[in-house]
Amino acid sequence: MTRRAVSSTDVARLAGVSQSAVSRTFSAAGGVSAPTRRKVLDAAAALGYRPNRIPAIMQSGRSHMVGVVVGGLDNPFYAAVLDHFAVALRAMTAMPAGMTPCGGCCGPGGRRRGCCRRGCSAATT
Repeated sequence: MTRRAVSSTDVARLAGVSQSAVSRTFSAAGGVSAPTRRKVLDAAAALGYRPNRIPAIMQSGRSHMVGVVVGGLDNPFYAAVLDHFAVALRAMTAMPAGMTPCGGCCGPGGRRRGCCRRGCSAATT
C-alpha cells in the first residue's frame, strides 16, 4: 500500500485555513498574517508537507535552481569544490540553495541520523 503525498489542502484542513492561505504562506509574495503563517507552518511540519515548486516554475518560466553534475562525491576534491561552490552561490542570492554536496542527508542543523557523516552546512529545500 502506497501513501499519497501530503497536499496543501491537507495542510489547510489541519491548520483551519483556506488552501490559498497555505499557498500564500509558501510564496515569496506572502500576504498572510503572523498567526495564520504560524498555524500553516505548524500544520505543514506536523504532516511533513513540502511545497511542490513545479507550478511556480511553470508559471514563471524560471526555476532559480542550479544543477551540477559531478563524477563522484567520494573524491574529496570534488566534494570540497562543490561545498565551496554552494557557499558562494548562497552568498550571491537571497534564496536558499537547493543542493547539498553530500546528496541531501545533511541540513542546516548538521548531521542527521543515517547521514553520510560529512556534516556539511548546506541547506536543503
